[in-house]
Amino acid sequence: MIIGQGGNCLWETFLRSVSRVFQSAWVLARVKRSLVPAPALPELPARMLYTRPEAAELLAMSLRQLDDHIAMKRIRVRRSGSRYVRIPHAELIRLCRTDRTD
Repeated sequence: MIIGQGGNCLWETFLRSVSRVFQSAWVLARVKRSLVPAPALPELPARMLYTRPEAAELLAMSLRQLDDHIAMKRIRVRRSGSRYVRIPHAELIRLCRTDRTD
């Protein structure tokens, strides 16, 4: 058994080799992960108008929040009659591209 300055030289050599193996495995895993293509995003159906619940679900917000956006005229809507509110697809895309913190 060879004794070095800080303890067992064989043990230190073993620890260094193990750490190199784990470090190279970690780097390899990172490289493999970067080579894997990102999963495809689900495409929205090609519809022109959405109901309030559908639009709220697509925007990942509650109906109340969607109604607030409509009331503050942040989202333009199409009304058919006095009851039915439809939100255009272009408005959903426009709202998704803006940052709202309030």
